[in-house]
Parts: sequence; structure tokens; C-alpha cells
Amino acid sequence: PLSGYGQHRSADVRGTLAARATEYLFYTTLLGLALRGIEELIMTHIQLPISKSIANRVLLLQALSGTPLMDVSDPAVPDDVRLMHDALEAIANGAEEINVENCGTAMRFLTAYCAQLQGRKVLINCSDRMKKRPIAQLVNALITCGADIWYENEVGFPPLRVHGKHL
Repeated sequence: PLSGYGQHRSADVRGTLAARATEYLFYTTLLGLALRGIEELIMTHIQLPISKSIANRVLLLQALSGTPLMDVSDPAVPDDVRLMHDALEAIANGAEEINVENCGTAMRFLTAYCAQLQGRKVLINCSDRMKKRPIAQLVNALITCGADIWYENEVGFPPLRVHGKHL
């Protein structure tokens, strides 16, 4: 067939790919048949772990759009997500200081979020460990966009004082 000596290399590749595709379809069909037989016997619900990254982005989008924040009372919700939720609620309720503890995602997201809250002044505080994590790149980028942000202690590191305005 196509894989004989002297045949063009692309014919070899096409023949190999065709054989693999046929084999894949065969096993997929068998697997599909087997699964269809099993689904009548087993009905279950699998709850996947919550992604901190996605959940924090959802919370931020909800806050930006003015929609109610998602429920984070489930014990499976990571602490970082609860912290972000509670900080956004505190800001919505007029808090002038929030503490993001050791959550770098919350520090970055809330710095940008607070920078665009017209007329609001918020101190974003954190743990001692977080105070050693640089944030100058984000702060400089936001300042370039017109944000009013000051370092509370050491330049380049949290905590931050943010005065929100239209960016």
C-alpha cells in the first residue's frame, strides 16, 4: 500500500494518519456504546473543586457590573475567594480600609478596581508577608492610565492608598 519502499513521504504520513483515525473512531464507538450501557445503571453528580482564579474573576466582574456577588458560604470555597468576596462587599458598603491578608490576586484585582471607583478613597492593607511582594509594575501601569495610588510604606510594595477616579 502507501507505506511501500520508494513511495512519497507525504503518502506515508497520510496512510498512517488515516489508519490512526480509523482506529480512534473504532475505539471511540466501542467506548461510546459501553458508556451508553452504563449510564442506565449509574447516575451521579460530581462537583469539581472551585477554581480560585475563575471565582475571583467572576466576583470582580459581578462587582463591576453591579450584580449581586455569588454565594461563598460553601465550605469548599477557598479562603482567597471568601477574602475577595468580603473585601468587595466591604468596599460596596463604604469601607475606607480593607485587608487582603496574604492574597496576591485580591491585592492586584482590588488595586485596579478601587482605582476606578470615582470619589472613593481606600487603603488596601495586607499581611507582613504580602508587604514583601512587589507591586510596582501594576501601580505604574495604573498611574500611567491616570490612577491616584500611593505607597503607604515602602515604594514598590503594599500597602497602598488608592483614590478612585474615572480612568
